[in-house]
Amino acid sequence: MCNKISSLLLSMLIIFSNMSFAFNSLPILEQKPKIDGARDDFLNELSPLSFAQIYTFDNIYATDDIRVTYNIALHQDGLYVLIETNAAAVSYHKRGFVYGDGFKLIIGQNTPFGRSDEYTELSYSPTNLEEDRPLAQYISSYNSNNVGRRLSNLSSHSASETESGTAFEAFVSWTDILPYHPVSSDTISLNLYFAKGVLDTEGRYVTKGFAMVPDNGIWEESQEYRKLKQFTFTENESLDIHFFNAFDLAHSTLLEGQDLTLMFPRSLSESPSFEFDILNASDQSVLKKLGPLEARSSLTIPMDGIGIGEYKINAMHGNTQFSRPFTVLPNINLAKLYNQVVDAGNQNQGALNTLLFNLQNLQSELLSLKHYESADHLLSNFAQLTSDLHQGMSIAPLFAEPNGSYRRAFRSSLDGSLQPYSIRLPKKYDPSKNYPLLVFLHGSGQDEQRLLRQPRANGEYIELAPLGRDLFNAYAYKHSSIDINEAIDDVIKNYGIDTSNIIIGGFSMGGYGALKTFADSPERYKAVAIFAGHPNLANQWLSTNVFPDFTKSESLDVFNNVPVFVYHGTKDPALDFTLMKQLSNDLTQIGALVTSSFIDGRGHVYQDDLTQSRYFQWLDSIQTIDSNSETQK
Repeated sequence: MCNKISSLLLSMLIIFSNMSFAFNSLPILEQKPKIDGARDDFLNELSPLSFAQIYTFDNIYATDDIRVTYNIALHQDGLYVLIETNAAAVSYHKRGFVYGDGFKLIIGQNTPFGRSDEYTELSYSPTNLEEDRPLAQYISSYNSNNVGRRLSNLSSHSASETESGTAFEAFVSWTDILPYHPVSSDTISLNLYFAKGVLDTEGRYVTKGFAMVPDNGIWEESQEYRKLKQFTFTENESLDIHFFNAFDLAHSTLLEGQDLTLMFPRSLSESPSFEFDILNASDQSVLKKLGPLEARSSLTIPMDGIGIGEYKINAMHGNTQFSRPFTVLPNINLAKLYNQVVDAGNQNQGALNTLLFNLQNLQSELLSLKHYESADHLLSNFAQLTSDLHQGMSIAPLFAEPNGSYRRAFRSSLDGSLQPYSIRLPKKYDPSKNYPLLVFLHGSGQDEQRLLRQPRANGEYIELAPLGRDLFNAYAYKHSSIDINEAIDDVIKNYGIDTSNIIIGGFSMGGYGALKTFADSPERYKAVAIFAGHPNLANQWLSTNVFPDFTKSESLDVFNNVPVFVYHGTKDPALDFTLMKQLSNDLTQIGALVTSSFIDGRGHVYQDDLTQSRYFQWLDSIQTIDSNSETQK
């Protein structure tokens, strides 16, 4: 037994030993590359590297002659990525990092097992369309939240056709991926994934994937963790001062009255001298230390007189300047506010639920903050909460502005929890009238919060976007149906709704959800709209056959004489166009009143202008706000 234990311990020691020392080093560039989609001459000293994993995604006829290499290097201003292929042309898709050509770069926390839920995931999809440029480069997930964020203009990317094939470049500013910066550690953990769109041997468009570290989480949004490879930095004395004589903040979010603490790298052998300047959001100096300050491992700066707001601290060391953002939040007692809201008796229940949900949500966000996060986004949350509290203590507010989106909450009968939904009122909303209601379901990997920032109807409807307690399950389970119905009931209770004129619609996963939701309660809805959807998504995703399959005629009888709008792009690489084309034909045959908009060459994206016009006309045609609907309630 002792020999077996000793052998096991020895094996574990060897494994950890290999994990600890099997790091590669990243080169440091003294010159900043030109981001134009081509390898600069001075980069020729970097040998192209091969990806560790190639994915064919069950495309049995995928070509084998595509070669892809990469380089990653550090510069004092950011992280540099170069991907080169022997393919003759660049393929353009809105989600090129999934369908080709595009890539994902993940920078994350070091962990002993190479797996982390703390990371910044950047997604790149080169485009030749102006409308898609906002999504050509962006942060697609941050610490597992799948909420997109923009990169600053300090980061750039490019793609081009070269003499030897195609090339893709990206330069990511350290400021866009804080806390991941060489000042914070002498290692960095990364993964790089490239998707190449190719024609297979049968002439069909397919995708091949190339990964530095094998990880299905790169394209499977439901996976919270990312697998990363740890790198060290090559030594470069001329640039070490730029990297290692800088600082981090002990906490990047403070409460009003707290002091700011700067942390210095342990690798410093001598005490550096700094001059500090703290600037507000308008770049005005609010606190300046003119004399040099000596620091060993940390330095605390009193924040006397510094109010709530967004700030950054600039530090000068010789001719080098370093900058870090931080936020000062109001020192509010959330527990006291919670009790104050509960004790107040003059709100309606909908307003009370919304106030309590916002309080709980804000508390949760505060508790989950990482020490390196500058929570400037919470400033607006605090301001909105203060405004809502003021209204809630004096009147029974609806908490929704006409022609704008607002998040509300209801008390769930399932478990007593507060569940959110978003609502958008018509521009000329009149609380004395009843309006038709459009219920619109979000796609996979997202919640409903941003869905109504763009109107989903023609301006005559109240628009509702439920969360549905669902991010990846196609609204298949009962709790989603209950959540959707209770959100509708809450809107009916608090707003003027023509209950005979409710339409259900959705995009992608929400398109299937709209079909299922209508089939579950056909008496509640007047029509259904499907945008880039799928007729059998739940069964495919959940590997079962127990959920409604709308490719089968027995599932379609419920749509007889029902207005149905169907939109799909013929080049949708995510959800098959031919299935929705067939669904449109099958619905027509059983007597549904189908209006379709199939757009040649369009991918898995929201509708184009032509479809939008057709859709608005369709809404007009089924909208029946009669004289009874327009009378006072």
